[in-house]
Amino acid sequence: MKKICLLLFACLLLYPKTVHATSFYGVLSAPDVNLYVNVYEPEDQFNGAELQQIVDTPESAVMMTPYLYRARVIADHRNQGFNKIKNLTPGQHVYLHTINGIEQYLVVFVDFNGINDGDIKYFNGISVFAGGNDNLVLYTCNKTWHSVTIVQCVRENL
Repeated sequence: MKKICLLLFACLLLYPKTVHATSFYGVLSAPDVNLYVNVYEPEDQFNGAELQQIVDTPESAVMMTPYLYRARVIADHRNQGFNKIKNLTPGQHVYLHTINGIEQYLVVFVDFNGINDGDIKYFNGISVFAGGNDNLVLYTCNKTWHSVTIVQCVRENL
């Protein structure tokens, strides 16, 4: 499994992109739902145009970490394959393949009724950015951008 993941990571690194190369973070994979996407971190976390450019680029998702020691949030459009996160269930694993190695996360919660009102919130109104720095949150839109599915993951040691 590890060799396959490293091979996949190497192949995706060589895939030509239109997103600024210095912002490349790694590859997000969720093998149980056949999701593999390049992840980019914007130079300016509060620049909406830069965030939008990343998610508008096929096969790329954006990682947002606007607050120190808070959850990392990865987002992409549902019509570019990120809709697959809706098939994740608690107990499954998500991986971030980075230059520093593989980070493994356990899916602990899926919220199909999340809210996007400028902040991304769980159904109970709590911001996804309020989590700790060992959390990874994935989200994508439902039928409109105001309604989102949120997948909360907790880091595990490999």
